[in-house]
Amino acid sequence: HMYRAPPPQQRGGRAPPPSSLHLVATLRGHKHDVTSVAWSHQGDALVSGSKDGTARLWRLKSLVEAGHVLGTAASPAVTFPGERWGSTGLGVPPGDDTAVPVLGAVVWSSDDARVVTSSSDSRVRVWSGRTGAPLLELRDAATGDGSAHAREVYVLDAHPLLAHVCLSASYDGTAVLWDLRTGTPIRTLKQPVVDDDNEIVDGRWSGDGESLVLTD
Repeated sequence: HMYRAPPPQQRGGRAPPPSSLHLVATLRGHKHDVTSVAWSHQGDALVSGSKDGTARLWRLKSLVEAGHVLGTAASPAVTFPGERWGSTGLGVPPGDDTAVPVLGAVVWSSDDARVVTSSSDSRVRVWSGRTGAPLLELRDAATGDGSAHAREVYVLDAHPLLAHVCLSASYDGTAVLWDLRTGTPIRTLKQPVVDDDNEIVDGRWSGDGESLVLTD
């Protein structure tokens, strides 16, 4: 579901309060629960991942002229035009008779040129942020089968400054810094073993791109 605040001219240029958000669209396209979603940095597109094994790239197609007029006794009425969004499926959907991996994480590169998706089958793929066309799959020879990791991948984070660098982290206890131009690892980080549970469940770059934090 898509919510928006009133446009700047209707709120005097001030930052919108959280209470001003209103529903403008419901996006339909996945066949199962949506597990992840990410806005592009420009704010004109978003990508979603689902338990149906697919990711979708969404862009605004048009506004519905007959918008919703909303207001309360404490604030003036505001017109919210409805929105129509179109989507492009990334890749080929799994067949009905095949095991379906969960799309666990989605992220945009810092320049919005690429979308990266990861899944429970240990694969990480790179797509065009403009068209949704497949670009390459990230592969690490150390895994033996050419996948990105040895186990599920639910953590992705693009470097905030270097558009070609992205982090993936896995239940296999490793985090990999990738070159999105070539699909090859730049460096692999292995978590210190402090107990029997070494699965990495989250990881984020700092805003300046000089620090990285991982949790297990």
